[in-house]
Amino acid sequence: MVALLRASRTTTPIAFFVGRRCKRRLPQCSCFVRQYQCRHHYQRQQPFSNAHLFICHSPPSHLGIVSKVNNGIVTLLPRWISNQQSRFSSQSSSSTLEEPEVDGNDAPSTLEETYTRLTQLEHILHRSSMYIGPTERSRPTLSWVLRRDIAASSSTTSSNQDVSTPSSSPWAMEREELSSYPALLKVFDEILVNASDNRLRHPKTCNRIDVIIHRGDACTKPYISIQNNGISIPVQIHKKEQIYIPELLFGHLLTGSNFNDDQKRLTGGRHGYGAKLTNVFSREFVVEIRDTHSSKGECRTYKQTWENNMHTCHEPEIRVEKENKKDGKKNLDYTKITFVPDLALLTNDAQMKYLPDEAYKLMRRRVVDIAGCSEGKLTVTLNGEKIDVTGFKDYLNLYRQQPSSTSVTTPMVYHKLNHRWEVAIGLSDTKSLESISFVNGMSTSRGGTHVQILADQISNYIADYINKEYSKRLDVTVTPRNVRRNLLVCVNCLIENPSFDTQMKDYLTSNPENFGSQYELPSRFLRKLVMPVVTNRSSIDHDEDSEEFIEEDDVDKVESGGPGIVEEVLKTVVGEQRVNIARLLNTVGASKKQQKSQVLSIPKLEDANFAGGKKSVDCTLILTEGDSAKALAVAGLEIVGRDRHGVFPLRGKLLNVRDVSAQRLAKNAEIKSLCSILGLQFKKSYETWEERKELRYGHVMLMTDQDADGSHIKGLFMNFLREFWPALLRPPIGNSESDEIDDRPFLSMFVTPLLKATKKGKKENETFFSMAGYNKWRESLEDEEIRKWKIKYYKGLGTSTSAEAKEYFAAFVKHHRPFRWQSESEDGWRIDMAFGKDRADERKDWILKKYDIKSTLSIDENDGNSVTYGDFVDNELIHFSNANNIRALPSVIDGLKPSQRKVLYACFKRNLKDEVKVAQLAGYCAEHTAYHHGEASLHSTIIGMAQDFVGSNNINLLTPSGQFGTRLMGGSDAASPRYIFTHLSPLARLLFPDVDDMLLNYKEEDGQRIEPDYFCPVIPLLLINGCKGIGTGWSTVIPQHKPRDVLTYVRAMIDHSMGLPKTDLPTINPWVRDFTGDITVDRKRGYITNGIIEKTSESSVSITELPVGVWTNSYKKYLVDMMKKGKIQSFVENHTTTKVSFDVKVNASELERFMNGDIHKSFKLRSELSTRNMHAFSPRMKIIRYKTPEQIANEFFPVRLDLYCDRKSVLESSLEFAAALTRNKARFIEMVSAEKIDLLRGRKSKEAAIAMLEDMKFSKLSELDSIKMNNAVAKRRSAEVVVDGSKVGDENQKEALNEYDYLLNMPLSSLTSEKIESLNDEATRTDEKLKKIQNTRAEDLWNEDLDRLEPYL
Repeated sequence: MVALLRASRTTTPIAFFVGRRCKRRLPQCSCFVRQYQCRHHYQRQQPFSNAHLFICHSPPSHLGIVSKVNNGIVTLLPRWISNQQSRFSSQSSSSTLEEPEVDGNDAPSTLEETYTRLTQLEHILHRSSMYIGPTERSRPTLSWVLRRDIAASSSTTSSNQDVSTPSSSPWAMEREELSSYPALLKVFDEILVNASDNRLRHPKTCNRIDVIIHRGDACTKPYISIQNNGISIPVQIHKKEQIYIPELLFGHLLTGSNFNDDQKRLTGGRHGYGAKLTNVFSREFVVEIRDTHSSKGECRTYKQTWENNMHTCHEPEIRVEKENKKDGKKNLDYTKITFVPDLALLTNDAQMKYLPDEAYKLMRRRVVDIAGCSEGKLTVTLNGEKIDVTGFKDYLNLYRQQPSSTSVTTPMVYHKLNHRWEVAIGLSDTKSLESISFVNGMSTSRGGTHVQILADQISNYIADYINKEYSKRLDVTVTPRNVRRNLLVCVNCLIENPSFDTQMKDYLTSNPENFGSQYELPSRFLRKLVMPVVTNRSSIDHDEDSEEFIEEDDVDKVESGGPGIVEEVLKTVVGEQRVNIARLLNTVGASKKQQKSQVLSIPKLEDANFAGGKKSVDCTLILTEGDSAKALAVAGLEIVGRDRHGVFPLRGKLLNVRDVSAQRLAKNAEIKSLCSILGLQFKKSYETWEERKELRYGHVMLMTDQDADGSHIKGLFMNFLREFWPALLRPPIGNSESDEIDDRPFLSMFVTPLLKATKKGKKENETFFSMAGYNKWRESLEDEEIRKWKIKYYKGLGTSTSAEAKEYFAAFVKHHRPFRWQSESEDGWRIDMAFGKDRADERKDWILKKYDIKSTLSIDENDGNSVTYGDFVDNELIHFSNANNIRALPSVIDGLKPSQRKVLYACFKRNLKDEVKVAQLAGYCAEHTAYHHGEASLHSTIIGMAQDFVGSNNINLLTPSGQFGTRLMGGSDAASPRYIFTHLSPLARLLFPDVDDMLLNYKEEDGQRIEPDYFCPVIPLLLINGCKGIGTGWSTVIPQHKPRDVLTYVRAMIDHSMGLPKTDLPTINPWVRDFTGDITVDRKRGYITNGIIEKTSESSVSITELPVGVWTNSYKKYLVDMMKKGKIQSFVENHTTTKVSFDVKVNASELERFMNGDIHKSFKLRSELSTRNMHAFSPRMKIIRYKTPEQIANEFFPVRLDLYCDRKSVLESSLEFAAALTRNKARFIEMVSAEKIDLLRGRKSKEAAIAMLEDMKFSKLSELDSIKMNNAVAKRRSAEVVVDGSKVGDENQKEALNEYDYLLNMPLSSLTSEKIESLNDEATRTDEKLKKIQNTRAEDLWNEDLDRLEPYL
């Protein structure tokens, strides 16, 4: 009837009973024999069949039923067997048998037996789980243990010796699935933590812990010895209890020094059990104490032994010695606990003779834990071997060491908050929140409030970061819960008077408000957690404070990165939304059942006649840049026909579909139209000809402007195909029906002239598709020859006429450029690099190494003028990337971007002192500066230059007249350009003196002089107004600074240049006009701006200023979110367009918590103005990162000083010219008045008069001009101008006849004595000015300009 089976060796010992398996799964044992664990079957007396087996995972000795458990063999009591046999006999007709009932003879017979009182010691032994946790073997779980090779020698036999000297790298952790004995580990941990606590109590004297763990063998019982030095327990008799204090503490329950809750403690004890529990559950417990401090001049050694679970207490052995001060030894105190654990009680296995292998491994790890939590101040040994762990950071490295050198792990980021908190964050391996946490040296394996408070901060920050940075990519909102499951939180902290949920002390329950220390993570640390992961570095990324600041120029030398949490969350979230993406993309792509009428309804489509039919593979869709280009293409259809060619205009630039969410893609009308027109379906790859035959068009031809933006549009369409249908960029698989079709790539482009040269009087012409091609042709011609050609610039397709369009299509092969695929490495990689959102660094290197202003496409004339995708990216698309940087980044000299420079030039040229509409100024600017983009962007540029609210401009170069925007919405609430007016600010000409206009280097386009390369203000405007911009590979953020500080710094630089006694250069401080908050300097991050928040009552605060860059309406949304989360109750607004006013109601207790913490952080009233990304173009048009504002001023200084030298040189030559001219005129009038020159009667020809003037040594006009041009600027420009040798013959003769016109053309009214006197006086004054300017240094001129400017700052 009863099957007695032996358990498998590969599993936990198992007892098999005859009976039915209990379907109610219970945490320990679901055996029906244990009625208190399976009352369901016992109470219902459910019958069982002998055809079934029941498995008990941890077979106990069941009282009254199970008699013996030996190596998995269960022996049942004869009484129970006989009862069952009788039940079988009474139910012979049935195949089932009822579950056992307890024999009535086993029940208590008297009230005294029913109701009993236990002593405290008996209660601990009888209900041990209340004190030390379960004594049964737990289910196997993954646990961290020392690496397998360390314990291998001690895990194979039951008779194990101490661990021998380990290998070269002994201290490393790995996961292993282990069962454990919680009670056994608890009694070990009580003594180990006590030893660790002594370091906290006596940090100056306690510096060593020695642990010996002997598993037991045939000769020796298993024992554990833990010894620590440092001031020990006093070996004195307790006056009240009249016993020695060590005996009181280790041999009597509910004793200790931790009962004063008013005292702030950092140790683990609380209830008065602790080490006594270890004594209770030990067969032998020995205390050894050496005390040299409690008795003057004496050294006492105390030893006492308990046996039989603390029932037997031996008298202490005390040895007293005289203290020998001459030996010079210090720190002789020690405490040593040695105990033999009662394995039968602690493991619930009477046959357990040796320390279980699982417990041994976990004990070893706990010893290493203590070493890791000691801040490197403890020397810890295990079985005689020193544990080489110097602190928590070093300890955490053990968890990241891999058995194989080729294994790669994500790093952890470490930060020491303060002397009580050490934190490291890594990536969880189990897809759930993991923690390696310690409280006052105790391992809180289940975590607790200390782990939760850190996990909350981190998960909230990372979730907010992902939602902000990846909002365009994700369709869903990432929640903190999504982040938490990927966190590995490692924390070592000291908590005052900690409380736990059980005596096991593995879960902290203390309220964070009672931690007694600061636990808020700094922004610097949180920012590091979201950095891209870098795996080729040390496991722990150290983020401690350091005096050395790593400059961004050295980034390539410094391995930095995050733990990979962001990447893992994105993988999870993106994976979850793939189903939704597929569904949404199906709505974007073409439908199999779409009708031609549906396609024809797409606005502006000129569909090919054969599109969507049997000949659709022969059809080509021409995609044009805008409607004007469509008109050009439609005109060309008269040549190529409409049967096989369709036209569709793109509305500007196509969306960059990399990392774009499916929802955004589904809302993009242009993408949907393209998919419908081409017949593209997202579930197909179009790798084969069979799939391509299903398309409505077999080919696409791009027709865009020949400028940089046109190249970008081509690249964006390539990127569109590369992202969703990369096979369309490659040749198809399989054979087509005709070789002609098989050889044509899917994608091509149609190029039109950028310049056209037409020979005058002839029909001969040359067309050029790039500036580089034109320049090469131009250099091949002589100057005389080039005069015979007329050059016309074609800035857009709309410039060409319909007749020219027909010419282009008539010469189709000449203009057609098919794209050829080479390989994934040559073509695919380059497209990914150019458009990948995460490839910014690669694009930066690409521009720096590859960009050449003269680069052009390489055309393979033997292959139908084809070009490769890689060549297109490297030699055409790269021009857009460079142009994008020029548009986005400012010049370090004038602080302006090209569009701002054009506006300022137009205003100076127009001398804009009177108001003009913004819309009109934009038109004037576009006309006079060759502006080739939309006027809407010019409108926003003009408005931005005139804005003067807080956070806009410190010095606005244009004066606003009308609603130009306010701080309520950051300027986006500006009125329409048609309704607002502007003119030059009074400071504009003080910053940019008009005398400098002639000194600047102006650009020329289409034969028209436009804005200069850069203006040159008297102080660096870039520092004053700051700048933000995003280009290709680079971005810039330059904060605003105080104008007077900048001016003072420039004056100090001038003094140094003049050789005056050197003083320390002043500091340039951040400053924002009308900002009433405070701005502080952070050496590593830049500047920190704080708004203003003040407590107005016990339950309200007033916010009267926001951080720089935070607008009122945006902040209002944040307060609404706080109100929804219950952090605040309500708020009232009392703003103006210039002032901020929020009155916020808060719960009194919540407000108190805010006030005790960082209230600015809690209310998001702090922002950072980084100085680590201050990029700008140098005077040589190189992108440079400036590390400090002083570096920007230093770069500006020599350029401006050279300009003053040029000004001085030009002024000197101009005054010399004016003086010479005046003297010649005065002498001429004198000689005419004295009749020495007779010109009044008309008797002499002009030639004779000129000869006479030459004889009288009058200066020729050319000689006067040479005086005027005798300056540095003229000489430099003349050297840059190519000499034109075509002026010969008649032209030279004409110039000779005009040499004295400045004299001969003087009016008769000037031939008076008054005029002579006036001219002589003017010459004298000019000489004085000349002498003065000659004695003036360039630095003096600069100081004069600064003097005029300073009163206005």
